[in-house]
Order: sequence, then structure tokens, then C-alpha cells
Amino acid sequence: MVTGSVKLIDTHRNIVTKVYIPKYVLLLSKSFTYLFKLFISFIIAFILMVALDVPLKINILYFVPIFIIYYIFTFGLSCIIMHLGVYIEDLKNFTKIALRLLFYVSGVFYDIGVRLGGTLENIMLNYNPIAFFLSETRNVILYNLDPNYINLSIWGGISLLLCIIGIHFIHKHENSYVKVI
Repeated sequence: MVTGSVKLIDTHRNIVTKVYIPKYVLLLSKSFTYLFKLFISFIIAFILMVALDVPLKINILYFVPIFIIYYIFTFGLSCIIMHLGVYIEDLKNFTKIALRLLFYVSGVFYDIGVRLGGTLENIMLNYNPIAFFLSETRNVILYNLDPNYINLSIWGGISLLLCIIGIHFIHKHENSYVKVI
């Protein structure tokens, strides 16, 4: 979603130049496409969990607020990236590289709590949002643990702040987008 948001306004230049719509609506509609694909993946993962006898307990429902906060975080970050993508030509390349690096240090293929220890683990889980959301999702689904409510509410606040900033940037500068593209 973040990578796709970089050139979203430029891609939809016909709509942007002819009809007034709030520009974040473009991102919102694109995000629903990504959410649908993610929902299909979750159905497949759930079927695999049942087939592989992964114990399903009530803690799996904590996944919903984690996912909502993660979506809000991603939407807010994508709004900011979408705004900057209008003005910075090579932002898409930089975003791809930065997200790939973040992907590898976020514990997608390994559990940060097992591989790293002490201070480094604490830094990765508290200051890397992707690592935090992955770790919390892993904890509630696989290990039947409660999420870290304090950190989850902190990241929820940061996510709302990113949305406010991103939508503010887009709303403030949306008239100049036509001139730039």
C-alpha cells in the first residue's frame, strides 16, 4: 500500500485534473483492493491453521484491533508518501529500497524475541512498527498471549497522528497537485 501510494495521484491524473474529489479517497479506494487480497490470504491461513491443528483460542480475536491499528498506521504513512510522491520524482525507488530493508529487519521470517536478546530486541519491538505489529500478531495467534496494550495504544496514537498529518498535507496542497503533474 505504501509503495503503491507514491505515484497514485500521477497515475490518476485524468481524474485529478477533471473532477474534484478529496485525493485521499484515491488511496482509500486502492487500500480496499489491498484489504480484499489480504482478507483472502487470511482465509487461506485460517484454513491451514485448522488443517495443521494449531490451537485456536479466544485470544485470536485480539488480532482484530492489532490489524485495525496497523491499517490506520499504513494509511497515514501512505497519505504522507502520496503527498510527497507528487513533488519528489525518485521517491518510488527510495520507498522500495527502504521498505525492503524494513522487511528484512522486522522479523517476518524469524521471531525477534528468539533471535535477538536484551536491548536490541527491546529497540526493535518498540521502535519498529512493522516488527511490533508482526510480533503482536504472532503472539496472539500462535502463542495465545495477550497483546501489549500500552505499546498498542501508543502505536494507535501515532497512527492517528500520521493520518491527521497526511490528510492535512493532502487537503492543504491538493490544488497545487494539478500544476505539478
